[in-house]
Amino acid sequence: MKSTAIFVAVAALAATAQAVVPQEHSHDITINAFRKFNKADVDPIFGPLGAQVAGENAAKSKDANIRNGGESCLQQNLADLAIAGCGNDKTCLKVSLQYRVLERNTGGVGVLSKDCATAPKSALLSTLKQYQDINNAASAARNSGIELALMKVLVESVGLSADEAATAVLETATFGKQKGNGNTNGRGASCDGPTSANRDFETDKANFGKAVTAPQAFTDPVTGLSFKAGDAIDCITLADFQLPGTEFGRNPQNSRAQLIASVGNGGNANSGGNNGGNDNNNNGNN
Repeated sequence: MKSTAIFVAVAALAATAQAVVPQEHSHDITINAFRKFNKADVDPIFGPLGAQVAGENAAKSKDANIRNGGESCLQQNLADLAIAGCGNDKTCLKVSLQYRVLERNTGGVGVLSKDCATAPKSALLSTLKQYQDINNAASAARNSGIELALMKVLVESVGLSADEAATAVLETATFGKQKGNGNTNGRGASCDGPTSANRDFETDKANFGKAVTAPQAFTDPVTGLSFKAGDAIDCITLADFQLPGTEFGRNPQNSRAQLIASVGNGGNANSGGNNGGNDNNNNGNN
């Protein structure tokens, strides 16, 4: 693979509970944005991780609401707690909802992550789950439905315009289907680390998680967002630009036009908008 390309980052979990694998950095922009609103004593990086590490870190929380449901509910519980403190802050609500739907890591290509069996406290989360690996035949329809559900909540409950909501949804889209590398052991398409070289996690662990920056000015072909050279971006955004339409970039199930069409005139109305922070604790028994 060329040195300018996004690289496939691969790793098994390390022995310690704080160990992380490269895949979680694929959505660094969303995770870092959510961290500003995270109210829990568990870092949000662990929500999208696999069962072992997510479960270990959920169990360490002093908050029973975070521990509830273990690994399968950690991502939802973190978003739920953050939303409870958002009030009418649209950015807080948007980022918390984006965080909730990010695809979780699993131990193999096409392996589905376990859904949380406990209803969320926030009504905003009631129709949302995490995306699943598109290499599983059942995932396309599910992921499409989640994109549309997120779009609806962002427009009708948070009060974003249809264009703003579509961008937010597209930012969360999961990786494309893995092509031709034959990996069946969990070493799926991913990206991480500095952009200057192709690095393997096991041989160059120190470089993983470092900032990724835009190599030049460009517009992301998936989200439509524009960046200047040197802007901080996540590596999946870089993959959208450098390797469009491949397994390494985002491949949403709905286009921007389809997302906007799904809310009809809702994108121009504010009915129901900006109420998420006031009535988000009326559902569920978490």
